[in-house]
Amino acid sequence: MKVTQLFSTIFFLLSLSTPSLLEAGPYVAASVGGDIEAGGDAYTDRDPRFSFKAEAGMGLFALPVTFSSGQDVLIVGAKPRLQYFFGIPALDGVEIAPAAGATINYWNSSVGFFEQNVDIDVLELGVNLGAIIRYELLELFFIQLEPVNLDFNFFRKIWVGSGGQSVSDTNSKLGVVWSLYLGAGFGF
Repeated sequence: MKVTQLFSTIFFLLSLSTPSLLEAGPYVAASVGGDIEAGGDAYTDRDPRFSFKAEAGMGLFALPVTFSSGQDVLIVGAKPRLQYFFGIPALDGVEIAPAAGATINYWNSSVGFFEQNVDIDVLELGVNLGAIIRYELLELFFIQLEPVNLDFNFFRKIWVGSGGQSVSDTNSKLGVVWSLYLGAGFGF
């Protein structure tokens, strides 16, 4: 009986929401932000990083691509996600969306070590959970805030090379990264 009440309440609240202003149409957005280590045991001495994100989406699907750097490391990530935007009746022009998807990151670092150049490449996989808030300023032009964007990264393939020699390893420690983004975009 309680599960039925829960689903009834959820569907009732969704029926009160206004239709999404941008839900059905394609959009593009660009954001700036940063990320910090938020838990797990995979990362050691990971400093906060400045980050840039570009994304394209349509309806329930989006493909954000992120770029961040710091500590001589460049990270490029793709975070395909499902999202559901719905309006809030009391706040005209405001939409919110829960979002969930995958995280695929590529790390690259090249550092000098005892007069040798060491190249490190990492392929990282995980799950991304987030929340998105949009406010439509003009017809199809919006600002976007992502106050919660969590990467739960759980697999890494690591390659280390120097002087023609290369070794690889895998790592399955959990690493959690929290990101915050603010940006703007427009729909078509």
